[in-house]
Amino acid sequence: MRTILLIDDDAISNFLSKSMIEKSGIFDKVYVYNSGNGALDFLRTCITGNQDFPEIILLDVMMPVMDGFTFLEEFMKFDGRYIQNVKVCMLTSSLDPKDRQQADGYPQVVEFISKPINQEKIKKFMSLIDN
Repeated sequence: MRTILLIDDDAISNFLSKSMIEKSGIFDKVYVYNSGNGALDFLRTCITGNQDFPEIILLDVMMPVMDGFTFLEEFMKFDGRYIQNVKVCMLTSSLDPKDRQQADGYPQVVEFISKPINQEKIKKFMSLIDN
């Protein structure tokens, strides 16, 4: 079962992104959280409740309270058994090259794409993951 976790503080972006992801037909389950803290709590619940850990995380770079990079720092503290096969795609509306450079420092980050998500971007992202 393919699962994906979408983390973005923008409700409209979440609605549109979730719709695009569901239309792709690639994923069996789409989890959506509007904060890094909420997503980390969800991931902890997956571990303690023996739920499927998401294979893919779509992560907004710029969020209040906990930005995408702070989320990644916390995520990297999880037991390696859970995170070793997780692929992260950073989502951004910024074109700041520093963000991309910072993302390259995390082994789980396999792509850095601009919003909004569309079918072409989902297919490109999936081709990187499936290789």
